Amino acid sequence: MIEVFPAVRAQLEAIPGVVEVGIGIKESGHEMTGEPAFGVYVEEKKPPEEVPPGEMIPAEIAGFPTDVRVRQKLTKQEDTAKYRPLKGGVQIARAGSDGLGTIACFGHLDTPEGEVILLTAAHVVGIMQDDTPAGRTGGSNNNIELGQPSHTESWCCKCNDIAVTVHGVNHRRLDYAIARLKPGVTRIAEIEEIGAITAIGEPMMGQAVKKRGRTTGLTTGNISMLLMNAAGTAVEGYEVKKNGGNDAFTLGGDSGAAVLNNANEIIGLHHEGNGDTATGPNIVSRGTRIQVVLDSLETDGFRISITTGGGGGESELEAPAPAAGADVLWAVELRLRQTEAGRHLWALIERHQREVLHLVNDVRPVTVAWRRNEGPTFLAAIGRSLKEPLYRIPHQVGGVSRVQCAVAIATMLDAHGSERLRADLAQHRALLHDLLIGNDTTEAMFRAWEEAAAPAVSE
Repeated sequence: MIEVFPAVRAQLEAIPGVVEVGIGIKESGHEMTGEPAFGVYVEEKKPPEEVPPGEMIPAEIAGFPTDVRVRQKLTKQEDTAKYRPLKGGVQIARAGSDGLGTIACFGHLDTPEGEVILLTAAHVVGIMQDDTPAGRTGGSNNNIELGQPSHTESWCCKCNDIAVTVHGVNHRRLDYAIARLKPGVTRIAEIEEIGAITAIGEPMMGQAVKKRGRTTGLTTGNISMLLMNAAGTAVEGYEVKKNGGNDAFTLGGDSGAAVLNNANEIIGLHHEGNGDTATGPNIVSRGTRIQVVLDSLETDGFRISITTGGGGGESELEAPAPAAGADVLWAVELRLRQTEAGRHLWALIERHQREVLHLVNDVRPVTVAWRRNEGPTFLAAIGRSLKEPLYRIPHQVGGVSRVQCAVAIATMLDAHGSERLRADLAQHRALLHDLLIGNDTTEAMFRAWEEAAAPAVSE
């Protein structure tokens, strides 16, 4: 089939409507029959009587059957999901940037407090490359806030805020950063689709490796080159190829991903590749040997231990109470996830939070209505009520009642929101209005929702 393929493709692609030809297994009723066939992709299938003379795809060509299929619209399946508890191998982003990367894994700082940290690539958190002789330590950068899957902040609240950077270096082949998890953020010491790290390993020539990144998901490859340090005395990094360099082991957004061998030993940290621009057999990915990362951290005064085995109490599925400085939405999420009806309400909030933040921050009529009707003050009162159960949300602020505020904001969201947002507002408007107006504490609002919404959710 491969030998005759060029002639077969030329003949089939000359037929109007044929957009692609491949070699595959014939399907019948969406099931593979096991019979080799030339796959013929078309934009649409037509009944035989509608096909003009001379444009019918033959049932057989060059002694093999054809299998006519409708070409589907394909997109890169990037993982932009929210993970709670956190895991390795999932998307991370820094505050104030559209740049994305991947969480490698978790560990602890060797301090009396034993703070939990995550590991990723330095350039993911905004530490720029420095190739000067002194650049290795000049790349340190602290207090950069990170979010999962993204970090959204406005003058009223933060969303998906999970960690703050402690230290990082981006110097030649060194490209790593550690960030301290914030109070209340849960994690499980596993990598999505892979499982727990078993130990620290070493890169070896020809070694089969794997990684899980936010862009390409779980991929496998082989180490095709060991990269030595400047003195030529030790392995500093490695190069990975997938399918001999004909396929991408990584793409943009996978930076920071942990690279493991088949025994689930972590051997490195991915930081660069050319899969977004190169073609086979020249597609490669590069990473830093994990022991070099650990040694560099220790040199700079940050001794860490990577969590292995998934044990040691790392699977913290029950979240502790939010810290006093926790943002409103995070505290709301922790509370609502305790019941089925609460999770339904949180799903509604999460579905629309980005759009609502955009409307409040960037669409002037909504911004004006929000501020003139004391939206920031009422939101702050809701946040205070979350932390102080005895505090009662005021019925009026600055001459504006809760009713006025709720009606004004809902009206603006109706006028400027998406069709999906408007539909959800219409469905739940009456109940949400009653919750906001008829209860003086956030906990009372949550309970009223759960009592009113539970029957509908269970159905």
